[in-house]
Amino acid sequence: GEGHPVEIARRSPNVATNLIEEFMLLCNETVCEHFTKLKVPFVYRIHEDPDPEKMINLRQFLGMFGYSLPNAQTVHPVDLQAVLRKIKDTPEEKAISTVILRSLQKARYSHEHIWHFGLAAPYYSHFTSPIRRYPDLQIHRIMKETLTGRMDERRTAHYAALLPAATQHMSERERAADDAERECTDMKKAEYMQKHVGEVFDGVVSGVASFGFFVELPNTVEGLVRLSSLEDDYYEYDERTMTLHGSRLGREIHIGDPMRVLVAKASPEMRQIDFVPEAASRDLIERFAETVESGKTSGPFRRMDGRYAMDAGGRGRSNGAGGGSGHHRGAGGHGSGTGSRTGGRFGTGDGKGTGKGSGKGPGKGAGKGPGKGPGKGHGKGKGGAKGGRRGKGRST
Repeated sequence: GEGHPVEIARRSPNVATNLIEEFMLLCNETVCEHFTKLKVPFVYRIHEDPDPEKMINLRQFLGMFGYSLPNAQTVHPVDLQAVLRKIKDTPEEKAISTVILRSLQKARYSHEHIWHFGLAAPYYSHFTSPIRRYPDLQIHRIMKETLTGRMDERRTAHYAALLPAATQHMSERERAADDAERECTDMKKAEYMQKHVGEVFDGVVSGVASFGFFVELPNTVEGLVRLSSLEDDYYEYDERTMTLHGSRLGREIHIGDPMRVLVAKASPEMRQIDFVPEAASRDLIERFAETVESGKTSGPFRRMDGRYAMDAGGRGRSNGAGGGSGHHRGAGGHGSGTGSRTGGRFGTGDGKGTGKGSGKGPGKGAGKGPGKGPGKGHGKGKGGAKGGRRGKGRST
């Protein structure tokens, strides 16, 4: 239907777009330099030098990929440009580019003249787009008054008083607009990927965090693989190297690693896409699909179908067998539950059999019938447990 995305593709600049971009940069620099030397109030686009500590961390990160960075205390834009040239067309290009960008200060508008680090430009402004960007329009007003001879002492004082607060407001609104654009893009990407739930794609690990890792597909779509969907090992996050380490088998997951994933869930409302490893068991994928079909999942797997739950909130795992099994990674710890059990972290239900389960606070329920499921956990309950992560106990 109208308004729905039909394709997502990566846009590659060509010679014409690069040429236009160079002209625009040159124009912005020339205008800024000219009016700075005229000593009239002006709107500058500035980008301050990076934090030395962040550059030290960046150098360590680049070293893991075999790239070097000179003295982190005095990094020059040309040093970062050299790294960007080396990583061009490599699997880790997107990930490293993102980390470099996040290691730098945010560009902003200012009434004070400071150079632009990212462009290595001693003078820089936003002048070329007055029809869509207010800072450019403000510059055009200043230029017009200057060129027509109306920039007298009174108007100079007016702009000198106006621009400090105005440029701060411009920077704040720019960030708000960027956030809105990003959220809209994420929503439409999730809407597009709804048509591809259950399909397998090749991607690259683009980010690693304590709760999982992100995989980016060739079409720029990015989704999250939660730790709770990794069945082969128990993983711990190393913040210094931004990697995940398997404590049992020693497998490591790094930024830039190729990864084949299956689309498990796409939610335009949450602007989120969930992947699971292609190697995930069919049982895992089917149970994930059941929670999605229920329409009640709002994040990681939840125990909505009476049989299965996953939670990416922490570091526990539980497996149970019997009428229904639970597999839980969460803040609760290790444990297992048996029998049919609805709810998850937040739910109630009846259980069959014996076992230990995880729950939040006390729980009630009548247990009947045989069951099995050794393990440990947190929570109180008899038979079916009522939610929970806190309190110690067993269910019988």
